[in-house]
Amino acid sequence: MIMELLGDNLEKLFNKNNRKFSLKTICEISNQTISRLEYIHNKNIIHRDIKPENFLIGINNNKNTLYLIDYGLSKKYKNKNGFHIPYIDGKKLIGTIRYISVNTHLGIEQSRRDDLESLIYVIIYLLKGNLPWIGLKVKNKNEKIEKIMNKKIYSKLDEICDGLPKEFAIFLQYTRDIGFDQTPNYSFLRKIIENVCKKNNIVLDNELHFDESNFDNKDMNKLIVNIKNVDNNESEDKKKININEENKLINNKENISED
Repeated sequence: MIMELLGDNLEKLFNKNNRKFSLKTICEISNQTISRLEYIHNKNIIHRDIKPENFLIGINNNKNTLYLIDYGLSKKYKNKNGFHIPYIDGKKLIGTIRYISVNTHLGIEQSRRDDLESLIYVIIYLLKGNLPWIGLKVKNKNEKIEKIMNKKIYSKLDEICDGLPKEFAIFLQYTRDIGFDQTPNYSFLRKIIENVCKKNNIVLDNELHFDESNFDNKDMNKLIVNIKNVDNNESEDKKKININEENKLINNKENISED
């Protein structure tokens, strides 16, 4: 059992900041979140539920650090012998509909590429305050899932990234081009963010600039992360894993959230 005191998640911070982050803050968030995913991927783990609510800031000396939480849907993408899980289709949806990848919609087994595609949707959402598939008029959940899938598949990248630096469309295209068992080029993704900074005269200083006047210490959350380690055989063994160090807990359960 791990008890760790953390601050607000990105969704809550976004709302407190009048749903507007500076481009500099977005670039800082992008760099950190890419690194968090690279870290867990290097531990042979995929998260499978990347969304703003699962990234929290630290407090005090760690106020400029983002933490990735909630490993309830995570699983290992390599077995104990180091072999990648096989390509399988016909899988159930896992994750949050708004942010899941196109391949997840299509029922394809998730891998590292899907975490990264979800991440760029989060980044675009924080940049624009919206995504083309938010607010669609639907009659029921199944229609909602289908319409969101079609919007993701058939929307041009320029439409999804309308009004944003072109680098974010490049980021999205890259995540969709990654092979199922291919190791993503995380350095390339960080280079894309670096190019955004250069073109906009942004100097990254590893500081997350939010409107602290909107903060309330009563909003700080005490989190109990209680997760199980998952392997390809759905092992019930527990293991501590820490995003910054090496002990956190991973709990395996499959679910999907509508928002």
